[in-house]
Amino acid sequence: MANPRSYDAIVIGGDFNGLAAAALLARAGKKVLVLEARDRFGGMASASDSGLAPASQTLHALDPNLVKQLGLARRGFQLAVRDMPLVGLRADGKHVCIRRDVRATAANIAIHSKHDAEAWPRFHRDLFALGRAMRPFWNGESNVIGPDTRDAFDRLSRFGVISWLDSWFESDALKATLAFDAAGSGLSLTEPGSTLALVWRASQEVGGLQGAVAQPRGGMRVLTEIMTASAHNAGVDMRTNVKVEDLILEGARVTGVETSAGEAVHSSTVLSTLSRQQTLSRLPNPLAAGIADAMKMRRADAPLAMARIVFSLSAAPVFSGITVPPNSRFVLSEHAESYVDAEMAARKASLASELPMEIVVQSPADENSQSQHILYVTIPFVPRILDGGWQAARKTLAEYVIVAISRYIGKFANSIASMKILTPDELLSASSFHLFAAPRDLIATPIGGLFLCGADAEPMDAVSGRAARIAASMVASGSAKL
Repeated sequence: MANPRSYDAIVIGGDFNGLAAAALLARAGKKVLVLEARDRFGGMASASDSGLAPASQTLHALDPNLVKQLGLARRGFQLAVRDMPLVGLRADGKHVCIRRDVRATAANIAIHSKHDAEAWPRFHRDLFALGRAMRPFWNGESNVIGPDTRDAFDRLSRFGVISWLDSWFESDALKATLAFDAAGSGLSLTEPGSTLALVWRASQEVGGLQGAVAQPRGGMRVLTEIMTASAHNAGVDMRTNVKVEDLILEGARVTGVETSAGEAVHSSTVLSTLSRQQTLSRLPNPLAAGIADAMKMRRADAPLAMARIVFSLSAAPVFSGITVPPNSRFVLSEHAESYVDAEMAARKASLASELPMEIVVQSPADENSQSQHILYVTIPFVPRILDGGWQAARKTLAEYVIVAISRYIGKFANSIASMKILTPDELLSASSFHLFAAPRDLIATPIGGLFLCGADAEPMDAVSGRAARIAASMVASGSAKL
């Protein structure tokens, strides 16, 4: 008789990627167990006790193949906004508005620079062309990059975002707006290779549109519920409040996990949504992963991190200045150099005097949202460890953000009904930048039967599910090859 505590696959972590991998494996006929340390599934995308989900409410990298394989549309997944414009807010009210319409965007850019308006169509064409060419590689469909694409890739890998944008444009307003999409990579925007973050963004396809940023109807909470139901209906055994303490090995192969309660659960395959460092730290002997990985585990976390504040408002925000679409992503950064200043301050364990940030409002396009208007603010360049501690700085950060936003939204402070401040130690997300590596190299580990399927196995940290899909395919086929 089979051991009731034995499974074909164990998934550590019940966030979006963990649920996706579990559902796919179960649909392939595997007996699957998901172990989630928190009291609910969904990770940061699940709502807290206050009802506010701390995760960003936008999608820019959701894997189309995953959506199709799990039939998420049939289960109720819809987009409230299919293609969000990118708006750079300016103190003089002459906001930069970047839309899919290249001509309309160029006309707006002309307010700031005739030269940049003329350069925009070429910049957009070249960026999207390289993104399309790189898509099969980052999707795990091919390990081969064509020679022309490789030359362009190698050339851009020598640029930092700031210097690359300088080579195209002269308007600080435009450069400060575009640079934000590379700010979550964990790299300095002056560091060679950070330009590839913009190429990766341009390679993504959401809702059938290349380079789009979308909002799911009902927010990430509804998408999490759909993913949870998909795993449950596929027959996945799902448990919350169970923390995996150790991985069980036999030689150089995984044979199961041991929970913090001392329960041993056996399986020849384990998929982890944790980072590579967090996963391998659960080995009984770190050297089992090899000397190179053991040394990586001893390294300190990257100093750059992210913070987020979620505001519940009593009234819809109204932006001053020229009219902008309310369902946009709004970037607050008057100068491109503000990113560099914020990064330098973060590396010194302090906050800069000017913090670039992004604002997303959930309510304008989503009739399923609650009566209050939810505003999400993401601050990408803050120190992981702050002098004096984050607990003492929470109020300071919130006051700074409120003052900054009030320059663009009238009576903003008076409309705040509640807010939730999420510091780096609460978000628990490590920026990943693996754009040079093939997907299977990010998913595989030195331990037989142990795979990564979370954000750390993605080229960049995002709600994607791509690593989960590829990992599940590798396991289901019984091979570590794609």
